[in-house]
Amino acid sequence: MSYVVIARRWRPQRFEELVGQEHVSVTLRNAIKNNRIGHAYLFVGPRGVGKTSTARILAKALNCEKGPTPVPCGECPVCTNIADGASLDVVEIDAASNNSVDDVRSLQEHISLAPMGGRYRIYIIDEVHMLSKPAFNAFLKTLEEPPAHAIFVLATTEVHKIPPTIISRCQRFDFRPIAGPNIIKRLQQICEAEEVPTEDEALAMIARAGAGSMRDAQTLLEEVITFSPERIVEQSVVEVLGTAPRSTLIEMLNAVAQGHGKNAVEIIDRLAQDGKDLGQVTSDLMNLVRDVLIIRIGGEVVSLSGAGDHEKGVLQGIGQHFEPTDLIALIEDLSWLTSSFRNLLSGRIALESLLVKTAQMRGEVSIEKVIRKIASIEDHLRQSAGSGSPPGAGAGSPQEDLFGGSAKSVSEPTPPPIPKPVERASTPESSSQMVVREEPPKQAEKPPSGKPTKETVWKRTLELIEEEKSLLHPPLSGAVPVELTEKSIEIEFQGMNGWIRSCLEKRENLAVIEKCLSEAAEKPLKLSWHEGTPPPEEPVELVEEEAPETDALPSVQEPEPAPSSADLREALNDPVVQKAISLFKGIIVTQ
Repeated sequence: MSYVVIARRWRPQRFEELVGQEHVSVTLRNAIKNNRIGHAYLFVGPRGVGKTSTARILAKALNCEKGPTPVPCGECPVCTNIADGASLDVVEIDAASNNSVDDVRSLQEHISLAPMGGRYRIYIIDEVHMLSKPAFNAFLKTLEEPPAHAIFVLATTEVHKIPPTIISRCQRFDFRPIAGPNIIKRLQQICEAEEVPTEDEALAMIARAGAGSMRDAQTLLEEVITFSPERIVEQSVVEVLGTAPRSTLIEMLNAVAQGHGKNAVEIIDRLAQDGKDLGQVTSDLMNLVRDVLIIRIGGEVVSLSGAGDHEKGVLQGIGQHFEPTDLIALIEDLSWLTSSFRNLLSGRIALESLLVKTAQMRGEVSIEKVIRKIASIEDHLRQSAGSGSPPGAGAGSPQEDLFGGSAKSVSEPTPPPIPKPVERASTPESSSQMVVREEPPKQAEKPPSGKPTKETVWKRTLELIEEEKSLLHPPLSGAVPVELTEKSIEIEFQGMNGWIRSCLEKRENLAVIEKCLSEAAEKPLKLSWHEGTPPPEEPVELVEEEAPETDALPSVQEPEPAPSSADLREALNDPVVQKAISLFKGIIVTQ
C-alpha cells in the first residue's frame, strides 16, 4: 500500500475528534439525536479547520448501519467506504472546476436518483463561492426544495461572494481558526504515535506557522519529521521554515529598545547571510512586538504567540523601554512592510530603515510627555498665584526639568509689580501730579467648613482625568471653575477653540469628565461650560491735586542698560536653555 500523509491519516473520523469546533460538533450531534436534520448546510471558515472532515462525519452519522446516530461506528461497510472516499452516496464536487450552469443542470438530473446503500445521498460542494452567478440562480430552486433523500453541504472560505439568496436557504456554521495550544496538543499526540521525540518550542513554532490551520501544521510537521526523523528540535523547524529563531528576534527587538540601531542592522545582515526569508522574519517580528504590547498594557488573560514564563519576563523588560503608542506604531509599520515586502525593490533596506528609525526615537521625548509636563507646570503656577507662595517653592515646582530629570537651580525673573491705581489732583494752575492711592488687600473668601470649594473640586477632577484619560487633561487645564452647586459645576474658558469644543462634545469624553467630577466631589455632578471673554481693563481713576511750587523739571526715567556679554553667556549655558534649543532646533538671535 502506498504511503498516506499525516494530514490524511489523522483526519477526524468522529465529532469528538474535531479540534476547536465544539460549537459545530455539539449542534450537529443534537440535531441527529433529536431528528432535526436540515436539508442544506453552509460551512464557513478558513482553510484547514475541518469543514470537509465535518461534512464526511455527518455523512457517516446519517448513513451508518447503526444510525442515524451521533456516534458512527466506523466499522460497517458504509462508514469505511465514506472514510476511503469510495461511497456512491457521498458525492464531492469541486465548484472551482464545475462552476457553470451545465454542471448545475447535470447535478439536478442526478439528485432524483435514490441512495445506493444508505438512507441519504449527501452532496458536498467545496469552494462553492466559485460558482458563477447564473449557476447560483439555476441552483436556487433545487437547494430550497430538494428530494427527501438529498442533503447539501456547501463549504467555502469566502462567504461574502455567495449570494444572500443561497445563504438564507442554508443552516450556517462558522468554523473558527484553531487555537495554538489545541494544535500543539494534537501534534504531540501524532508525534507520540509516530514515536518521534520532540521539543515543546519546536511544536510551538510549528503551531505558530500553521496560523490556526490544523492541516497546515500537520503538513509542516510531516516535512520536519522527514528532515529530522530522529528528533524534532527548534533548529530543525527553523531550517525547514527558513525563518529566524525566536531568541534572535528577541535579541533584535532588545537592541532597538536600547537604542542600538547598529546591532539590529548587524542581526539582519547575519540572517540574510544565513539565507533566511526576511519577509517571514518581518512577520515573526511583528508577532513578537504584539506580544510585548500585550504584556506592556497588562493583558495577562490574552494568549500570546507561544511565549513561555521565562520569555514573558524578558519581553516585560523590553516593554518598559516603549510607550504603548510606540509599539502600536511599530506594529502598523511592520504590518505594512509584511504585506508589501514582495513588491518592494529591497525589502531588506526598508526593514533596516524602520528598525534604525525606531531605535533613534528611543532617545527623543514624545509629544505626550511634553504636553503632560507643560500642563502640570501651568497648574502649579496657577496654584502658586492663588496661594501667594513663590512659584519655585515646594515639590513639583516649574524649576524641575521638563524632561523628567532634575534641573540645576535657575534664578527665575521676578514678575513685574502690579500697577496701583493713581489719582490726579487739580490745581488752579492746571498743573497735575500723579498720587498713588493705596488699596486695602482683599481678604480671600473662606469656604464654609466641611464643604469643598469649586477650586478644590476642579483641581482634584483634573488629577483624576490625567490618570483616567490623559489626553483630556490639556484642553481642560485652561478652564476656570465659576460656580459649584449641589448637582453641577460650571466652568469657563477664556478662549475656546474648535479642538476644545470637539473634545467636550464627545459623549465618551463627557462621561469620563463627569465620572471624575463625581469622584472628586463625592457626589453625582454634571458639567456645564461656557466661553468667557477677557476681563476689561479697569479704568484708572484720576484726581487732580495741587502741585507743589517747584521749578524742577519732571524726572525722565533712564532706559535699562543692555545685558552684558557675560550675562548672555551665563544664560546660554543654562541647562534648561540648552535642552530647549536641542529639542526645538532653535537658534540664538541677539540685537
